[in-house]
Amino acid sequence: MNLNANDLLVLHKAVTRSVEEGPYDSSYFFLNKVDIPKSINKLIDNKVLVKDNTLEISLKKIKNPKLSELLKNAGLKSGGNKNELVTRMIDNIDEVKTHNEDLELPLVYTATEKGKQLLYETTYIPHFVNTTISLPRAHKIAETYLSSSSEDKTIDLYNFEIKRLFKLDSNDHELRRNFEHLANYYYEHKNDNENARLYCHLAYTININNTLENLRTFPRSYYDFEDKFDYERLKRDISTENNFQVEQVYNQLIFIDKLSNESVHDLFVNDIVNYYELDRDLSKKLVDFMVAVRTKENENLTFSKILDYINENNIIDKETVEKFSRVRFDDEYIEDEENIEDEENEDNFTFKTNLNKLIDKNLDVEVEVDINTGELFLFLEDSDVKDLVEDELGN
Repeated sequence: MNLNANDLLVLHKAVTRSVEEGPYDSSYFFLNKVDIPKSINKLIDNKVLVKDNTLEISLKKIKNPKLSELLKNAGLKSGGNKNELVTRMIDNIDEVKTHNEDLELPLVYTATEKGKQLLYETTYIPHFVNTTISLPRAHKIAETYLSSSSEDKTIDLYNFEIKRLFKLDSNDHELRRNFEHLANYYYEHKNDNENARLYCHLAYTININNTLENLRTFPRSYYDFEDKFDYERLKRDISTENNFQVEQVYNQLIFIDKLSNESVHDLFVNDIVNYYELDRDLSKKLVDFMVAVRTKENENLTFSKILDYINENNIIDKETVEKFSRVRFDDEYIEDEENIEDEENEDNFTFKTNLNKLIDKNLDVEVEVDINTGELFLFLEDSDVKDLVEDELGN
């Protein structure tokens, strides 16, 4: 069969829907300019899809009020649920047709036996409509590298891509996104909290590693226009407060399983130790902070301990810091001791860009909306900020 990934998606979205309805609407079709009628014809030509109007199929697409009306017109009992109405229609179809001359049975897209097998073999297709792995690439990997006996091709696809990316860069942003998507798949579709937790922790570790690396190599990104360290930004970066997968996993650990911080930390260590080097002192502080964020208890105190760690381990180069502001660490985060006047020849660390450039670069832009004023605030990943700055300054 010469069917591509888009054809297969049309099959998944069209089956059991009436011809009048057409395939289930998907933004993917619009964004990728999928020729749906052409795909439908290919599916029919390959004998995986048919337009069916047999009674058992078509009557199920007629709404209950209409079925009741048709039965009532024929002098038959018109009450009951869907299955009862359809069965009554089939058992008395000649009488129903006699009293409903305008009865038209809708055509329904129905999978043939060959089509049903294809649907089973490609259950992964709808999942990759909006993930870090594009749908055509996912289909290519499945066709080329995965075993036909694979129990779950969605999981195997993610693992294939994760293994490839991990070899290239174990802290890659795309790798982190794949960890997050796989965690969500385990949680939402497999009801597997352990694997969901594992991949959440792996994604979080990449986030922490990249945050610390940015603090070491590009600390300026954490200073505002007044040369004050942006602690709220650092807090957002390490809290994962808006990460749905982490939120669900930690709610389970804290409120359902009722685990202590020590037990949660043990799980974190066990999940990470085979993949990344681990500083147990830091990981303990991070777990305490993530728990505090969700319990709304001791959030500032646990955050201040992370700041102490950053200070004590010289994560931020002191000479670099002193170029912008003198700071001290305390329980109230960090307060400026004095402002340093800007030097006349100091480089300007701001520049103008536009949304089209961000879109062209395929950057992951997070948008926050002030519900009171309607103002929009755009945020980029630290690695994207660094690449964007280097690109702008290089030009």
